[in-house]
Amino acid sequence: MAKFEVAMNASEPLYGQRLLPVVLRDVSRLEPNKPWGLTLEGSEASQGFRTVSMSQMAKAVNATAWWMQSEFGRGENSETLAYIGISDLRYQIVHLASIMCGYKGSRPEGAVLWFDRSDAG
Repeated sequence: MAKFEVAMNASEPLYGQRLLPVVLRDVSRLEPNKPWGLTLEGSEASQGFRTVSMSQMAKAVNATAWWMQSEFGRGENSETLAYIGISDLRYQIVHLASIMCGYKGSRPEGAVLWFDRSDAG
């Protein structure tokens, strides 16, 4: 059993029973320096990469969720919130924040498919 599941007083593993933002919160509390991913230091890969920790990711998701809820309110009835932009850590941050606010996320490919099928594009 993973240590974050033990810390949450779970008698059995909670695999598949929590949303990813909850897993991120739990892991960031117990292993704040654990790497989440890498991001570019500048605009070019030759400039190097910076490691983003679990706690940094959790803080970014929380701040974005706070902003999102203040701007758009809570998602009702699984409304879809689409983010179309650069597919880097910002996409992951917006996606996880939208889940926290009750929205159903939409991947960029889904938005392109919607445009194709709706004659909007």
